[in-house]
Amino acid sequence: MRLSSCNLAFLSLGVVLLFDVLCEGYVNVAHHAALSGVGRAQIKKSVASKRPRSSSVRNVFLPPGGIPPVDDDFEESPKKQRSPASPGLIRPGACPVSLPPCRSEAGRRQSEWDDRNSPIRDYHPVTGSNLASPDELNELLRPTGLDRHRLKLHPDEAFGAIFRFEGVLSDTLPIHKSAWTKVAEEMNLRIPEENDVKMAMTMPAEKAIQRVMYWTQDWGDTKRIAFRKAELFFECWQQYDHACLEETKEWLEKLYKASIPICVCSEMDVNSLNVSLTKMGISQYSIAMVTAEDDCDTRAQMYLSAALKLNRPPQFCVIFDDDPESISSAHDISAQFLADTRDGS
Repeated sequence: MRLSSCNLAFLSLGVVLLFDVLCEGYVNVAHHAALSGVGRAQIKKSVASKRPRSSSVRNVFLPPGGIPPVDDDFEESPKKQRSPASPGLIRPGACPVSLPPCRSEAGRRQSEWDDRNSPIRDYHPVTGSNLASPDELNELLRPTGLDRHRLKLHPDEAFGAIFRFEGVLSDTLPIHKSAWTKVAEEMNLRIPEENDVKMAMTMPAEKAIQRVMYWTQDWGDTKRIAFRKAELFFECWQQYDHACLEETKEWLEKLYKASIPICVCSEMDVNSLNVSLTKMGISQYSIAMVTAEDDCDTRAQMYLSAALKLNRPPQFCVIFDDDPESISSAHDISAQFLADTRDGS
């Protein structure tokens, strides 16, 4: 079909007008974007935000930040962010507005829980909470400089001797037996035999009451009996006439002559241990001490503390004891062990 000249004129005019409108709209958008400092990324975002959204997107539970941006390089300003509670963007019945406070509250509670329990998580049965590991102590206490040259002339001085008082220095079996007998008589319990007392010496008092003496299984009564036994043990310790074993005294004399440092470990307080060493006549050997004031929970911690006081690496320390627990503790800290077998075990 042929178009008349009039129709062609009107059609040409319409095309020109449409082109002018489109050009003017694009110039206005570009000018507004340049003034606001948003740039080309904002233009693409404004155009993409006008795209129709399908019904499947409306049924999806969106994150608290709203609809994710189309362009990865685009960073929307806080004023332009879409509210997470905007209608049509979340599923009916959901409550995304309360999610950010819940998450922050949970994070805060988790952080407080971690702070309260950090001492428990950091605790180790060998090193405790404040001791370095045996490998670190072996490296830190390694002789350097002039000490290394001095030890070449006197190699024996590189070692340290650690004695447990209740194991090899003095026989504390009569003290334990007297304390257990007195507490049994006070509370009308079965008098323990000597074998039971020997076995109780290798474990905590609470465990001995329940699994060796078989006095009670109630934890409250167990703690009460253990506390009373500790009081009686302290009284019997003060009254007991301590005497150093002859075999151990020979070791102490030879170690002292060889200039090998000596440390004594005990579960008693420092004053009671000083009195006992004076009664035994061995206080002149310049003995270092690890006592209850050092707050050691295990034998391994006790021996590591002794190595620090002797200023010797744990692997150059020799432990003298007669307890099987001390054998495993010495192995844990990479120390040497010398067992006392006076009873033939």
